[in-house]
Amino acid sequence: FKDNKGNIWIGTVNGLNKYNKNSKPFDHYFIPKRDFPVAKRSIVEAIYQNDPDKLWVLFNFEPFELDLNGDTLTPLRNKSELFKNINVKKYKKIFKDSQGIYWIVGLREGLYRYNPVTKDLFYFSSSFLDVKTPTECGIRMFCETRTGDLWLGTYNGLFLYDRESNSFFRYTLYKTLLLGKNSVTSIYEDRYSVVWVGTYGGGVVKLRRKSTIFKTCKDESERNIALRNASVFSFYKDHVNTL
Repeated sequence: FKDNKGNIWIGTVNGLNKYNKNSKPFDHYFIPKRDFPVAKRSIVEAIYQNDPDKLWVLFNFEPFELDLNGDTLTPLRNKSELFKNINVKKYKKIFKDSQGIYWIVGLREGLYRYNPVTKDLFYFSSSFLDVKTPTECGIRMFCETRTGDLWLGTYNGLFLYDRESNSFFRYTLYKTLLLGKNSVTSIYEDRYSVVWVGTYGGGVVKLRRKSTIFKTCKDESERNIALRNASVFSFYKDHVNTL
């Protein structure tokens, strides 16, 4: 994760690490013993910047706030109004979209949408409407495009949120014949508003939202295609805008 000051944050199974090229290679952060004295490890599940001077970090499924000025970690469950209003035992993901709506994923507890202005809290269950929601599918990541489309990548499909109906449309191999595999591992929007979807075993899916055109790129050894493995875990744009 890259913060607004240019620092690189790396979450691991044993702590949070900050890389700053102007100082020593890495600073290390762990769960304060006063808050979780029995914790053997500080497993980082997610990192999110909610404030210019603060990070939200999920340590062992618990939300913490890291003050970037004082380098102090503070538990958020009983401090933040957001976490007080959501009764989640274990937090897995946190995301804030362009409209100020918070999306919270609980470990085996589903998906919540929270509006901090109206205090409206909505829970997406598997029986919502007549289509499956991401609740049962293991949400891995959120990606919001420049036009406001909200995509969710899960272990069992790609979901697009419809704000008007407050529902999700699910893209799967079985219903649309678009995804080579249902397990989504990464989502990225390029400068041309093309959405790239990495899958586990199904290659890369290229989506042009306006025309709803999907193209799949994967290992094609006999045709001498460059992509040599069908599992893609991340995308990166270099300094000359090459993906």
